Amino acid sequence: LDQDVDPNVHQAMFEVENPDKQPGIITEVVQEGYRIGDRLLRPALVAVSKKTIKSEKKDEILKNVTKNNEN
Repeated sequence: LDQDVDPNVHQAMFEVENPDKQPGIITEVVQEGYRIGDRLLRPALVAVSKKTIKSEKKDEILKNVTKNNEN
């Protein structure tokens, strides 16, 4: 937890908006990974932080999506 995602040992399953963390930081481990020595048997499945969209911009995006779905 709280480290950068390493694509060699982690598989990002989903992103979570988190204003307290930089983008690309592991916020949750869904399933532990395994190694034998230096050999990776299974990557860890993790949730990763993403950039938080400001609430005004989020409202605008939702309005546009709703408007496009009505057409």
